[in-house]
Amino acid sequence: MNTIIYFIAFAGVVLSAPGSKDSLRGRGDQESLKDALLPPFLRNVTKEARKEYFEIVTSQNETIAEQKKDVLEWAKRNDVEDEVNEYNTNITNIKQDLRKNVTELIERLPSALEDFSKVMENDDQTHAELKKALKDLIAEKPKEYSVLFFALGKEIFSGHHKDLKDIMGASKGKSSNRSQGIF
Repeated sequence: MNTIIYFIAFAGVVLSAPGSKDSLRGRGDQESLKDALLPPFLRNVTKEARKEYFEIVTSQNETIAEQKKDVLEWAKRNDVEDEVNEYNTNITNIKQDLRKNVTELIERLPSALEDFSKVMENDDQTHAELKKALKDLIAEKPKEYSVLFFALGKEIFSGHHKDLKDIMGASKGKSSNRSQGIF
């Protein structure tokens, strides 16, 4: 159910983005874009039924389980039960694939960190060679290094390594009472 809410919110952001209406105006594409962003079963119901659906899934006072139950009851009343069940199955499959893919990505991070550390600790290379080696690593495993660099940035600038921030000039004008060691 949360996925549906996030999807709807995303669709709203996309459709209300500056210029989105202007860029679609006059071409007849705005309605087809809105329809493409809606769960498929909402195309087969009335405006009133659609409004009722959105009231259910945006309710902040019900548990997710209660919302799911309400959506299934809504689907029965609006004769789209099969479509809603198919949609829910698809969402479940997407979540399972996402969980599997993220788990596999996380399992590959230690190896990526090891390769990155080897490149960074190699003093027998020029700066140009270092830059090329890093570009090669990133090209070989872009997802792993995107996550790794995000994590490294969070760790470096999280306050745990204030001395490193001082050395890098990230906290200009602030003095550190800690020793001058990096870690």
